[in-house]
Amino acid sequence: MRIICLIAAAGALTLALPRFGRAQEDPRIRELEERIRVLEERAAPAAAPAAEEAGVKSRPFLAENLLEKKFLEGIELVPGVLLSGLLEVEAEYEALRAEEGEDRKSSDLKLATFELGLDVDAIRYVHAHALLLWEEDETEPVDLDEGFVTLGAEEDFPGYLTAGRLYVPFGVFESHFISDPLTLELGETRESAVLVGYEDDLLGAALGAFRGEVGKAGTDPRVNNLVAALNLAPVEGLTLGGSWITDIAEGAGFSDLIPEGEVEEFVGGVSAYFILELGPLVLNAEYLGALKSFEEIPDPEGKGTELEGKEPKAWNTELTWAFVADWEASARYEGSDEFPGFPENQGGFCLSWGCFPNTTVSAEYLYGEYENGDQRNLTTAQLALEF
Repeated sequence: MRIICLIAAAGALTLALPRFGRAQEDPRIRELEERIRVLEERAAPAAAPAAEEAGVKSRPFLAENLLEKKFLEGIELVPGVLLSGLLEVEAEYEALRAEEGEDRKSSDLKLATFELGLDVDAIRYVHAHALLLWEEDETEPVDLDEGFVTLGAEEDFPGYLTAGRLYVPFGVFESHFISDPLTLELGETRESAVLVGYEDDLLGAALGAFRGEVGKAGTDPRVNNLVAALNLAPVEGLTLGGSWITDIAEGAGFSDLIPEGEVEEFVGGVSAYFILELGPLVLNAEYLGALKSFEEIPDPEGKGTELEGKEPKAWNTELTWAFVADWEASARYEGSDEFPGFPENQGGFCLSWGCFPNTTVSAEYLYGEYENGDQRNLTTAQLALEF
Protein backbone atom coordinates (compact mmCIF):
# COMPACT_ATOMS: atom_id res chain seq x y z
CA MET A 1 0.00 0.00 0.00
CA ARG A 2 2.87 2.31 0.83
CA ILE A 3 4.39 1.76 -2.62
CA ILE A 4 1.06 2.53 -4.34
CA CYS A 5 0.63 5.78 -2.41
CA LEU A 6 4.17 6.88 -3.20
CA ILE A 7 3.74 6.09 -6.92
CA ALA A 8 0.45 8.01 -7.04
CA ALA A 9 1.97 11.02 -5.33
CA ALA A 10 4.97 11.06 -7.64
CA GLY A 11 2.77 10.73 -10.71
CA ALA A 12 0.58 13.63 -9.69
CA LEU A 13 3.54 15.90 -8.97
CA THR A 14 5.24 14.94 -12.25
CA LEU A 15 2.16 15.71 -14.34
CA ALA A 16 1.76 19.04 -12.60
CA LEU A 17 5.19 20.23 -13.78
CA PRO A 18 5.72 21.47 -17.34
CA ARG A 19 8.13 19.39 -19.49
CA PHE A 20 10.58 22.26 -19.92
CA GLY A 21 10.86 22.61 -16.19
CA ARG A 22 12.15 19.12 -15.49
CA ALA A 23 15.69 20.43 -15.05
CA GLN A 24 14.51 22.48 -12.05
CA GLU A 25 12.48 19.71 -10.34
CA ASP A 26 11.77 20.08 -6.66
CA PRO A 27 14.35 18.05 -4.66
CA ARG A 28 11.46 16.47 -2.81
CA ILE A 29 10.26 14.88 -6.08
CA ARG A 30 13.67 13.43 -6.84
CA GLU A 31 13.84 12.07 -3.28
CA LEU A 32 10.37 10.56 -3.66
CA GLU A 33 11.28 8.90 -6.97
CA GLU A 34 14.47 7.42 -5.48
CA ARG A 35 12.50 5.99 -2.54
CA ILE A 36 10.04 4.41 -5.02
CA ARG A 37 12.90 2.85 -6.98
CA VAL A 38 14.43 1.31 -3.85
CA LEU A 39 11.08 -0.07 -2.68
CA GLU A 40 10.32 -1.60 -6.10
CA GLU A 41 13.72 -3.33 -6.17
CA ARG A 42 13.05 -4.81 -2.73
CA ALA A 43 9.59 -6.01 -3.74
CA ALA A 44 10.61 -7.54 -7.10
CA PRO A 45 11.29 -11.32 -7.13
CA ALA A 46 14.87 -12.42 -7.64
CA ALA A 47 15.74 -12.93 -11.30
CA ALA A 48 16.22 -16.52 -12.45
CA PRO A 49 19.87 -17.42 -12.95
CA ALA A 50 21.14 -17.55 -16.51
CA ALA A 51 21.31 -20.98 -18.10
CA GLU A 52 25.09 -21.18 -17.87
CA GLU A 53 25.05 -19.99 -14.23
CA ALA A 54 22.47 -22.63 -13.39
CA GLY A 55 24.65 -25.31 -14.91
CA VAL A 56 22.51 -25.89 -18.01
CA LYS A 57 24.64 -26.26 -21.12
CA SER A 58 23.94 -27.36 -24.65
CA ARG A 59 25.06 -30.78 -25.83
CA PRO A 60 28.76 -31.21 -26.60
CA PHE A 61 30.11 -29.80 -29.85
CA LEU A 62 30.44 -33.24 -31.37
CA ALA A 63 26.83 -34.09 -30.60
CA GLU A 64 25.64 -30.77 -32.07
CA ASN A 65 27.38 -31.63 -35.32
CA LEU A 66 25.81 -35.06 -35.41
CA LEU A 67 22.38 -33.57 -34.92
CA GLU A 68 23.17 -31.24 -37.84
CA LYS A 69 22.37 -28.27 -35.57
CA LYS A 70 18.74 -28.34 -36.62
CA PHE A 71 17.24 -27.46 -33.29
CA LEU A 72 16.84 -24.07 -31.66
CA GLU A 73 16.68 -23.57 -27.91
CA GLY A 74 13.20 -25.06 -27.75
CA ILE A 75 10.18 -24.35 -25.57
CA GLU A 76 10.74 -24.64 -21.82
CA LEU A 77 7.94 -26.82 -20.45
CA VAL A 78 9.19 -26.62 -16.87
CA PRO A 79 12.57 -25.40 -15.59
CA GLY A 80 15.28 -27.60 -17.12
CA VAL A 81 12.97 -29.43 -19.57
CA LEU A 82 12.92 -28.22 -23.18
CA LEU A 83 10.67 -29.35 -26.04
CA SER A 84 11.90 -28.73 -29.59
CA GLY A 85 10.71 -29.77 -33.01
CA LEU A 86 11.07 -29.58 -36.75
CA LEU A 87 8.54 -29.77 -39.59
CA GLU A 88 9.64 -29.85 -43.23
CA VAL A 89 7.23 -29.87 -46.19
CA GLU A 90 8.84 -30.44 -49.59
CA ALA A 91 7.88 -30.33 -53.25
CA GLU A 92 10.25 -32.06 -55.67
CA TYR A 93 10.65 -32.41 -59.43
CA GLU A 94 13.20 -34.80 -60.94
CA ALA A 95 14.15 -35.29 -64.58
CA LEU A 96 16.55 -38.12 -65.43
CA ARG A 97 18.15 -38.32 -68.86
CA ALA A 98 19.20 -41.95 -69.28
CA GLU A 99 22.26 -42.93 -71.31
CA GLU A 100 20.49 -46.20 -72.08
CA GLY A 101 16.76 -46.78 -71.96
CA GLU A 102 13.98 -44.24 -71.48
CA ASP A 103 14.23 -40.85 -69.82
CA ARG A 104 12.18 -40.46 -66.65
CA LYS A 105 10.38 -37.57 -65.00
CA SER A 106 8.70 -37.53 -61.60
CA SER A 107 7.31 -35.12 -59.03
CA ASP A 108 6.27 -35.38 -55.41
CA LEU A 109 4.77 -33.37 -52.57
CA LYS A 110 5.24 -34.65 -49.04
CA LEU A 111 5.72 -33.95 -45.36
CA ALA A 112 9.37 -34.89 -45.54
CA THR A 113 10.26 -34.65 -41.85
CA PHE A 114 8.65 -34.38 -38.45
CA GLU A 115 10.97 -34.41 -35.44
CA LEU A 116 10.09 -33.93 -31.80
CA GLY A 117 12.92 -33.59 -29.30
CA LEU A 118 12.98 -33.54 -25.51
CA ASP A 119 16.01 -32.29 -23.57
CA VAL A 120 16.27 -32.54 -19.80
CA ASP A 121 18.92 -30.41 -18.06
CA ALA A 122 17.34 -30.19 -14.61
CA ILE A 123 20.29 -31.79 -12.79
CA ARG A 124 23.75 -30.28 -12.95
CA TYR A 125 26.18 -32.45 -14.95
CA VAL A 126 23.33 -34.67 -16.20
CA HIS A 127 21.74 -34.12 -19.63
CA ALA A 128 19.17 -36.35 -21.31
CA HIS A 129 18.03 -36.16 -24.92
CA ALA A 130 15.34 -38.04 -26.86
CA LEU A 131 14.21 -37.48 -30.44
CA LEU A 132 11.23 -38.94 -32.29
CA LEU A 133 11.42 -38.96 -36.08
CA TRP A 134 8.79 -39.46 -38.77
CA GLU A 135 9.73 -39.40 -42.46
CA GLU A 136 7.11 -40.04 -45.10
CA ASP A 137 7.53 -43.47 -46.74
CA GLU A 138 10.67 -44.17 -44.66
CA THR A 139 10.11 -44.24 -40.90
CA GLU A 140 6.39 -44.80 -40.60
CA PRO A 141 4.81 -44.85 -38.14
CA VAL A 142 7.39 -43.22 -35.79
CA ASP A 143 11.01 -44.03 -34.99
CA LEU A 144 12.98 -43.29 -31.82
CA ASP A 145 15.80 -41.63 -33.71
CA GLU A 146 17.90 -40.83 -30.64
CA GLY A 147 17.84 -41.40 -26.91
CA PHE A 148 20.92 -40.84 -24.78
CA VAL A 149 22.22 -39.50 -21.48
CA THR A 150 25.32 -37.31 -21.12
CA LEU A 151 27.23 -36.88 -17.86
CA GLY A 152 29.48 -33.83 -17.58
CA ALA A 153 29.92 -31.50 -20.57
CA GLU A 154 29.89 -28.39 -18.38
CA GLU A 155 32.11 -25.34 -18.46
CA ASP A 156 33.78 -26.34 -15.19
CA PHE A 157 33.78 -30.06 -16.13
CA PRO A 158 34.56 -30.32 -19.87
CA GLY A 159 34.87 -34.10 -19.92
CA TYR A 160 31.76 -36.15 -20.65
CA LEU A 161 30.31 -39.64 -20.93
CA THR A 162 27.44 -40.25 -23.35
CA ALA A 163 25.50 -43.52 -23.60
CA GLY A 164 22.45 -44.51 -25.61
CA ARG A 165 21.16 -44.55 -29.17
CA LEU A 166 22.86 -41.80 -31.14
CA TYR A 167 24.67 -40.77 -34.30
CA VAL A 168 28.27 -41.69 -33.61
CA PRO A 169 30.84 -38.94 -34.31
CA PHE A 170 31.93 -40.15 -37.74
CA GLY A 171 31.61 -37.24 -40.17
CA VAL A 172 30.18 -33.78 -39.58
CA PHE A 173 27.96 -33.24 -42.69
CA GLU A 174 27.72 -29.45 -42.46
CA SER A 175 25.31 -28.18 -45.13
CA HIS A 176 23.06 -25.21 -45.96
CA PHE A 177 21.12 -27.12 -48.63
CA ILE A 178 17.78 -28.92 -48.47
CA SER A 179 19.26 -32.17 -49.81
CA ASP A 180 21.75 -34.08 -47.70
CA PRO A 181 25.36 -34.04 -48.94
CA LEU A 182 26.77 -37.23 -50.43
CA THR A 183 29.12 -37.52 -47.44
CA LEU A 184 26.09 -37.99 -45.20
CA GLU A 185 24.47 -40.45 -47.60
CA LEU A 186 27.63 -42.56 -47.37
CA GLY A 187 28.77 -42.27 -43.78
CA GLU A 188 25.98 -41.29 -41.36
CA THR A 189 25.98 -43.97 -38.64
CA ARG A 190 23.39 -44.40 -35.89
CA GLU A 191 23.99 -47.02 -33.21
CA SER A 192 23.56 -47.75 -29.52
CA ALA A 193 26.96 -46.65 -28.30
CA VAL A 194 29.06 -45.36 -25.43
CA LEU A 195 31.24 -42.28 -25.91
CA VAL A 196 33.81 -40.61 -23.70
CA GLY A 197 35.05 -37.18 -24.64
CA TYR A 198 36.36 -33.78 -23.78
CA GLU A 199 35.41 -30.34 -25.03
CA ASP A 200 36.46 -26.76 -24.45
CA ASP A 201 36.66 -23.65 -26.63
CA LEU A 202 39.73 -24.97 -28.47
CA LEU A 203 39.40 -28.74 -28.54
CA GLY A 204 36.73 -31.39 -28.92
CA ALA A 205 37.58 -35.09 -28.81
CA ALA A 206 35.60 -38.32 -28.48
CA LEU A 207 36.17 -42.06 -28.43
CA GLY A 208 33.33 -44.56 -28.59
CA ALA A 209 32.41 -48.23 -28.90
CA PHE A 210 29.34 -50.00 -30.25
CA ARG A 211 28.02 -53.25 -31.70
CA GLY A 212 27.15 -52.63 -35.31
CA GLU A 213 24.47 -53.97 -37.62
CA VAL A 214 27.11 -55.52 -39.90
CA GLY A 215 29.17 -58.38 -38.50
CA LYS A 216 32.09 -60.52 -39.58
CA ALA A 217 31.09 -63.76 -41.25
CA GLY A 218 31.38 -66.74 -38.91
CA THR A 219 31.67 -64.74 -35.66
CA ASP A 220 29.18 -64.21 -32.85
CA PRO A 221 27.65 -60.74 -32.35
CA ARG A 222 29.66 -58.57 -29.96
CA VAL A 223 30.83 -55.02 -29.35
CA ASN A 224 33.55 -54.87 -31.97
CA ASN A 225 33.42 -51.38 -33.48
CA LEU A 226 35.29 -48.24 -32.45
CA VAL A 227 34.88 -44.62 -33.49
CA ALA A 228 37.10 -41.63 -32.73
CA ALA A 229 36.85 -37.92 -33.56
CA LEU A 230 38.93 -34.81 -33.05
CA ASN A 231 37.83 -31.20 -33.63
CA LEU A 232 39.92 -28.03 -33.29
CA ALA A 233 39.07 -24.33 -33.29
CA PRO A 234 42.57 -22.78 -33.47
CA VAL A 235 41.38 -19.27 -34.39
CA GLU A 236 38.06 -17.49 -34.36
CA GLY A 237 35.93 -18.48 -37.35
CA LEU A 238 37.85 -21.67 -38.20
CA THR A 239 36.88 -25.18 -37.15
CA LEU A 240 38.52 -28.31 -38.51
CA GLY A 241 38.86 -31.94 -37.59
CA GLY A 242 38.62 -35.56 -38.56
CA SER A 243 37.17 -38.90 -37.51
CA TRP A 244 37.76 -42.63 -37.92
CA ILE A 245 35.57 -45.71 -37.70
CA THR A 246 36.40 -49.41 -37.58
CA ASP A 247 33.80 -50.43 -40.16
CA ILE A 248 32.48 -47.90 -42.66
CA ALA A 249 29.86 -50.46 -43.74
CA GLU A 250 27.81 -49.33 -40.72
CA GLY A 251 27.01 -46.13 -42.65
CA ALA A 252 23.54 -45.53 -44.05
CA GLY A 253 24.75 -45.81 -47.63
CA PHE A 254 25.53 -49.53 -47.31
CA SER A 255 22.21 -50.86 -46.02
CA ASP A 256 21.16 -52.24 -49.44
CA LEU A 257 24.64 -53.27 -50.58
CA ILE A 258 25.35 -55.94 -47.93
CA PRO A 259 22.40 -58.37 -48.29
CA GLU A 260 23.36 -60.79 -45.50
CA GLY A 261 24.55 -58.12 -43.06
CA GLU A 262 28.00 -59.75 -43.00
CA VAL A 263 31.42 -59.05 -44.47
CA GLU A 264 34.54 -61.19 -44.55
CA GLU A 265 36.66 -58.36 -43.19
CA PHE A 266 35.89 -54.93 -41.74
CA VAL A 267 36.81 -51.93 -43.89
CA GLY A 268 37.74 -48.86 -41.92
CA GLY A 269 36.69 -45.33 -42.82
CA VAL A 270 38.06 -41.82 -42.32
CA SER A 271 36.62 -38.32 -42.54
CA ALA A 272 38.18 -34.85 -42.56
CA TYR A 273 36.51 -31.42 -42.72
CA PHE A 274 36.88 -27.70 -42.16
CA ILE A 275 34.44 -24.80 -41.68
CA LEU A 276 35.68 -21.24 -42.30
CA GLU A 277 33.49 -18.27 -41.36
CA LEU A 278 34.42 -14.84 -42.72
CA GLY A 279 31.67 -12.42 -41.76
CA PRO A 280 28.68 -13.15 -44.04
CA LEU A 281 30.60 -15.88 -45.91
CA VAL A 282 30.92 -19.51 -44.81
CA LEU A 283 33.09 -22.04 -46.64
CA ASN A 284 32.90 -25.68 -45.61
CA ALA A 285 34.35 -28.85 -47.11
CA GLU A 286 34.45 -32.51 -46.10
CA TYR A 287 35.89 -35.78 -47.38
CA LEU A 288 34.70 -39.20 -46.21
CA GLY A 289 35.71 -42.60 -47.52
CA ALA A 290 36.83 -46.18 -47.06
CA LEU A 291 40.46 -47.04 -46.33
CA LYS A 292 40.49 -50.03 -48.69
CA SER A 293 38.27 -52.04 -51.02
CA PHE A 294 35.48 -54.39 -49.96
CA GLU A 295 36.11 -58.03 -50.81
CA GLU A 296 34.00 -61.21 -50.76
CA ILE A 297 30.70 -59.95 -49.44
CA PRO A 298 28.39 -62.94 -48.71
CA ASP A 299 25.46 -63.04 -51.12
CA PRO A 300 22.59 -65.57 -50.86
CA GLU A 301 22.37 -65.80 -54.66
CA GLY A 302 26.12 -66.23 -55.07
CA LYS A 303 26.38 -63.50 -57.68
CA GLY A 304 28.29 -60.99 -55.58
CA THR A 305 27.16 -57.42 -54.91
CA GLU A 306 27.81 -54.01 -56.45
CA LEU A 307 30.11 -53.22 -53.52
CA GLU A 308 32.65 -56.00 -54.06
CA GLY A 309 36.06 -54.72 -55.13
CA LYS A 310 35.08 -51.09 -54.57
CA GLU A 311 36.48 -48.45 -52.26
CA PRO A 312 33.61 -45.95 -51.85
CA LYS A 313 34.27 -42.32 -51.01
CA ALA A 314 32.46 -38.97 -51.17
CA TRP A 315 33.23 -35.29 -50.75
CA ASN A 316 31.28 -32.05 -50.46
CA THR A 317 32.17 -28.35 -50.74
CA GLU A 318 29.80 -25.45 -50.08
CA LEU A 319 30.04 -21.67 -50.07
CA THR A 320 27.27 -19.74 -48.32
CA TRP A 321 26.66 -16.00 -48.39
CA ALA A 322 24.25 -14.26 -45.98
CA PHE A 323 23.87 -11.32 -48.33
CA VAL A 324 21.06 -9.53 -46.48
CA ALA A 325 19.10 -9.99 -43.26
CA ASP A 326 17.13 -13.28 -43.29
CA TRP A 327 18.46 -14.28 -46.73
CA GLU A 328 21.30 -16.58 -47.70
CA ALA A 329 22.52 -18.11 -50.95
CA SER A 330 24.62 -21.28 -51.16
CA ALA A 331 26.56 -23.03 -53.92
CA ARG A 332 27.60 -26.69 -53.75
CA TYR A 333 29.98 -28.95 -55.61
CA GLU A 334 30.22 -32.57 -54.50
CA GLY A 335 31.05 -35.96 -55.82
CA SER A 336 31.63 -39.63 -55.11
CA ASP A 337 33.70 -42.52 -56.38
CA GLU A 338 32.70 -46.20 -56.43
CA PHE A 339 29.54 -45.38 -54.46
CA PRO A 340 26.77 -47.32 -56.30
CA GLY A 341 23.53 -45.44 -56.96
CA PHE A 342 24.83 -41.91 -56.32
CA PRO A 343 26.20 -39.20 -58.65
CA GLU A 344 29.90 -39.09 -59.47
CA ASN A 345 29.66 -35.31 -59.82
CA GLN A 346 26.93 -32.99 -58.64
CA GLY A 347 26.56 -29.24 -58.27
CA GLY A 348 23.92 -26.62 -57.73
CA PHE A 349 22.65 -23.72 -55.67
CA CYS A 350 20.17 -23.04 -52.87
CA LEU A 351 18.35 -19.86 -51.81
CA SER A 352 16.81 -19.58 -48.32
CA TRP A 353 14.61 -16.89 -46.78
CA GLY A 354 13.74 -16.64 -43.10
CA CYS A 355 10.28 -15.26 -43.79
CA PHE A 356 9.09 -15.41 -40.16
CA PRO A 357 10.76 -16.27 -36.84
CA ASN A 358 11.89 -19.93 -36.90
CA THR A 359 10.32 -20.32 -40.36
CA THR A 360 12.31 -20.76 -43.57
CA VAL A 361 11.39 -21.06 -47.23
CA SER A 362 14.10 -22.60 -49.43
CA ALA A 363 14.56 -23.61 -53.05
CA GLU A 364 17.43 -25.58 -54.56
CA TYR A 365 18.57 -26.96 -57.88
CA LEU A 366 21.08 -29.81 -58.34
CA TYR A 367 22.56 -31.24 -61.52
CA GLY A 368 24.22 -34.64 -61.23
CA GLU A 369 26.14 -36.99 -63.51
CA TYR A 370 26.37 -40.74 -62.88
CA GLU A 371 29.05 -43.29 -63.70
CA ASN A 372 26.82 -44.95 -66.32
CA GLY A 373 26.33 -41.65 -68.18
CA ASP A 374 22.89 -40.76 -66.77
CA GLN A 375 22.22 -37.09 -66.01
CA ARG A 376 19.79 -35.82 -63.40
CA ASN A 377 18.14 -32.45 -62.82
CA LEU A 378 16.60 -32.18 -59.35
CA THR A 379 14.60 -29.18 -58.13
CA THR A 380 13.29 -28.99 -54.55
CA ALA A 381 11.31 -26.41 -52.59
CA GLN A 382 10.87 -26.59 -48.84
CA LEU A 383 8.90 -24.91 -46.07
CA ALA A 384 10.48 -25.57 -42.66
CA LEU A 385 9.39 -24.65 -39.14
CA GLU A 386 11.65 -25.10 -36.08
CA PHE A 387 10.60 -24.56 -32.49
